Amino acid sequence: MRALALLAAATLSAETAEEIVAKLTANLERAAAERRQFVYQQSVRSRLIRTNGKVARQETRLYSVTPTSSATEKKLLSLDGEVHKGAQLIKYTEPKTESSGMDLDGSIIRSLTDDLVDDKESRDGIPKSLFPLGSDALKKYDFQLLETREQKGRPTHHLAFSPKKGVEDASWKGDLYVDAAEYQPVQIATDLTFKMPLLVRAVFGTNIRQTGFAVSYQRVAENVWFPVSYGSEFRLDVLFGYKRVITMALTSTNFQRTTADSTIQFDAPK
Repeated sequence: MRALALLAAATLSAETAEEIVAKLTANLERAAAERRQFVYQQSVRSRLIRTNGKVARQETRLYSVTPTSSATEKKLLSLDGEVHKGAQLIKYTEPKTESSGMDLDGSIIRSLTDDLVDDKESRDGIPKSLFPLGSDALKKYDFQLLETREQKGRPTHHLAFSPKKGVEDASWKGDLYVDAAEYQPVQIATDLTFKMPLLVRAVFGTNIRQTGFAVSYQRVAENVWFPVSYGSEFRLDVLFGYKRVITMALTSTNFQRTTADSTIQFDAPK
C-alpha cells in the first residue's frame, strides 16, 4: 500500500498548482450535499489575557451543528464563562453576561465569537474570507506546488499561496495541503500580508499583531471532510491602554451520519 501511495503521489505531482486548486474548488461544491448527512458538535474556547499573563476573561461554548445547503445551523448547548477582576472571580452561563462598568472584554469576546466561529454564511461557521478556497481564489492568489508526498497514509499536495500583484482585496499568504485523491483540504494556515498602517496606530492607538489562522480537516466518509480544529492567537492594542492577547480554538467532534428510513406497506391480495 505504501508503494502504491508513493507511486500515486509521484504521478499526481505532474499536476500544476492551478489545476489542483481548481479541482479542489469544484469538489468542495460537489461535496456540499454529502456534508448535509452529518451532524456533529463544536467546542469553542476563547481567552483574553492581560499583558502580565493573567486571564481577564475566558469561556467555553458547546454547540450542536447541523449543516444546510449553504451554511450551518448551530444550537448553543452550554456556556462556561469566567471574568477575572483582581481577586474577584465571576462565573456566567449566558452569552451576554456583562461585568460592572465598561465591559470591553465582554464585547470583544462576543464579537469575535460571532465573526470568527459563527459566520452565518459559512458551511462551518468559519469565515470564507480567512482562507482562499472559494471559486475566486485563482483570480486573487498565486499558488505554487512545493511537493507531493504521503501524509497520514494518503498522497497530499503541499502548496504555498500569496496575493497576486495589483489585487487589493487579497490579504493572506500561507500554506495549503490538499488530499491528492479526493481534492479536499487537509490543512491550511494563513498570515496577513500587511501591517497596521502607522497613521492608524498613531491617531487611533490601535494595533493588531500576529494575525493568522490555521484549520485542519478530517475525512469522515468518502469525499466528505470537515474542519476538526481551527484557531488563532493575536495581540490587540487599542485606545492607548487596552492590551490583550486573544486566543480562540474550535474543535469539532462526534460526527454522526443522519438517516431517513421510510417504509411503505401494502395490503395483501385477497
